[in-house]
Amino acid sequence: MQVIPYFYFNGNAEEAINFYSKVFDAKITGLMRFKEQPGADVPPEVSEKIMHAEIIIGGHSIYISDSDGELKIGENVQVNINCDSEEEIKRFFDGLSDEGKISMPLGKQFWGAIFGALTDKFGISWSLNFQVE
Repeated sequence: MQVIPYFYFNGNAEEAINFYSKVFDAKITGLMRFKEQPGADVPPEVSEKIMHAEIIIGGHSIYISDSDGELKIGENVQVNINCDSEEEIKRFFDGLSDEGKISMPLGKQFWGAIFGALTDKFGISWSLNFQVE
Protein backbone atom coordinates (compact mmCIF):
# COMPACT_ATOMS: atom_id res chain seq x y z
CA MET A 1 0.00 0.00 0.00
CA GLN A 2 1.15 3.51 -0.78
CA VAL A 3 -0.34 6.68 0.76
CA ILE A 4 -0.14 9.77 -1.45
CA PRO A 5 -1.47 13.29 -0.80
CA TYR A 6 -3.60 14.63 -3.66
CA PHE A 7 -3.76 18.42 -4.11
CA TYR A 8 -6.62 20.02 -6.08
CA PHE A 9 -6.55 23.49 -7.60
CA ASN A 10 -9.04 25.93 -9.12
CA GLY A 11 -7.50 25.97 -12.60
CA ASN A 12 -3.91 26.78 -11.64
CA ALA A 13 -2.55 23.25 -11.12
CA GLU A 14 0.08 23.68 -13.82
CA GLU A 15 1.39 26.80 -12.08
CA ALA A 16 1.50 24.86 -8.77
CA ILE A 17 3.34 21.95 -10.43
CA ASN A 18 5.98 24.31 -11.80
CA PHE A 19 6.28 26.12 -8.46
CA TYR A 20 6.67 22.95 -6.36
CA SER A 21 9.04 21.44 -8.91
CA LYS A 22 11.28 24.49 -8.63
CA VAL A 23 11.10 24.86 -4.85
CA PHE A 24 11.72 21.19 -4.08
CA ASP A 25 13.78 20.31 -7.17
CA ALA A 26 11.01 17.80 -7.83
CA LYS A 27 10.67 15.58 -10.86
CA ILE A 28 7.44 15.60 -12.86
CA THR A 29 6.81 11.92 -13.62
CA GLY A 30 3.39 12.13 -15.24
CA LEU A 31 0.99 14.73 -16.57
CA MET A 32 -2.37 14.26 -18.31
CA ARG A 33 -4.69 17.01 -19.49
CA PHE A 34 -8.48 16.66 -19.52
CA LYS A 35 -8.47 16.59 -23.34
CA GLU A 36 -6.29 13.45 -23.31
CA GLN A 37 -8.77 11.10 -21.63
CA PRO A 38 -10.38 8.55 -23.96
CA GLY A 39 -13.61 9.81 -25.50
CA ALA A 40 -12.96 13.27 -24.10
CA ASP A 41 -15.64 15.79 -24.94
CA VAL A 42 -14.57 18.63 -22.70
CA PRO A 43 -15.17 22.34 -23.19
CA PRO A 44 -12.22 24.26 -24.67
CA GLU A 45 -11.69 26.23 -21.45
CA VAL A 46 -11.12 22.94 -19.58
CA SER A 47 -9.24 20.91 -22.20
CA GLU A 48 -5.74 22.18 -21.31
CA LYS A 49 -6.28 21.95 -17.55
CA ILE A 50 -4.49 19.23 -15.58
CA MET A 51 -6.54 16.07 -15.05
CA HIS A 52 -3.77 14.27 -13.18
CA ALA A 53 -0.08 14.85 -12.56
CA GLU A 54 2.53 13.30 -10.33
CA ILE A 55 5.64 14.95 -8.93
CA ILE A 56 8.33 13.27 -6.86
CA ILE A 57 9.72 15.17 -3.88
CA GLY A 58 12.52 13.44 -1.99
CA GLY A 59 11.44 10.05 -3.30
CA HIS A 60 7.77 10.59 -2.35
CA SER A 61 4.85 11.14 -4.72
CA ILE A 62 2.36 13.98 -4.67
CA TYR A 63 -0.62 13.98 -7.04
CA ILE A 64 -1.98 17.24 -8.45
CA SER A 65 -5.12 18.05 -10.42
CA ASP A 66 -7.38 20.89 -11.44
CA SER A 67 -10.79 20.53 -9.84
CA ASP A 68 -13.92 20.22 -11.92
CA GLY A 69 -15.66 22.59 -9.52
CA GLU A 70 -14.99 25.50 -7.22
CA LEU A 71 -12.82 24.55 -4.25
CA LYS A 72 -12.49 26.17 -0.87
CA ILE A 73 -8.99 26.57 0.51
CA GLY A 74 -8.54 23.90 3.16
CA GLU A 75 -10.86 21.48 1.35
CA ASN A 76 -8.53 20.91 -1.59
CA VAL A 77 -6.41 18.06 -0.24
CA GLN A 78 -7.33 14.39 -0.52
CA VAL A 79 -5.52 11.33 0.77
CA ASN A 80 -5.00 8.76 -1.98
CA ILE A 81 -4.33 5.12 -1.15
CA ASN A 82 -2.76 2.95 -3.85
CA CYS A 83 -3.89 -0.52 -2.78
CA ASP A 84 -2.09 -3.82 -3.32
CA SER A 85 -5.13 -5.97 -4.14
CA GLU A 86 -8.81 -5.89 -5.05
CA GLU A 87 -9.61 -7.37 -1.64
CA GLU A 88 -7.69 -4.58 0.10
CA ILE A 89 -9.36 -1.75 -1.83
CA LYS A 90 -12.82 -3.16 -1.13
CA ARG A 91 -12.05 -3.57 2.59
CA PHE A 92 -10.66 -0.03 2.92
CA PHE A 93 -13.47 1.52 0.85
CA ASP A 94 -16.20 -0.28 2.81
CA GLY A 95 -14.62 0.69 6.12
CA LEU A 96 -14.06 4.35 5.25
CA SER A 97 -17.52 4.78 3.71
CA ASP A 98 -19.31 3.58 6.88
CA GLU A 99 -21.29 6.68 7.92
CA GLY A 100 -19.44 8.63 5.21
CA LYS A 101 -20.44 10.06 1.82
CA ILE A 102 -19.40 8.29 -1.39
CA SER A 103 -18.58 10.72 -4.20
CA MET A 104 -17.49 8.06 -6.70
CA PRO A 105 -18.39 4.40 -6.14
CA LEU A 106 -15.70 1.76 -6.63
CA GLY A 107 -15.52 0.83 -10.29
CA LYS A 108 -13.26 0.02 -13.20
CA GLN A 109 -11.69 3.08 -14.83
CA PHE A 110 -10.16 3.83 -18.23
CA TRP A 111 -6.64 3.95 -16.75
CA GLY A 112 -6.83 0.23 -15.94
CA ALA A 113 -7.69 0.50 -12.27
CA ILE A 114 -10.47 0.03 -9.77
CA PHE A 115 -11.05 3.44 -8.20
CA GLY A 116 -13.43 5.08 -5.76
CA ALA A 117 -13.65 8.29 -3.75
CA LEU A 118 -15.45 9.34 -0.59
CA THR A 119 -15.48 11.57 2.45
CA ASP A 120 -15.39 9.70 5.74
CA LYS A 121 -17.55 10.45 8.77
CA PHE A 122 -14.86 12.81 10.09
CA GLY A 123 -14.82 14.94 6.90
CA ILE A 124 -11.56 13.55 5.50
CA SER A 125 -11.54 13.13 1.72
CA TRP A 126 -10.13 9.83 0.39
CA SER A 127 -9.51 8.25 -3.00
CA LEU A 128 -8.56 4.60 -3.38
CA ASN A 129 -6.91 3.05 -6.41
CA PHE A 130 -5.94 -0.52 -7.30
CA GLN A 131 -4.06 -0.75 -10.58
CA VAL A 132 -5.39 -3.94 -12.23
CA GLU A 133 -3.52 -3.72 -15.55
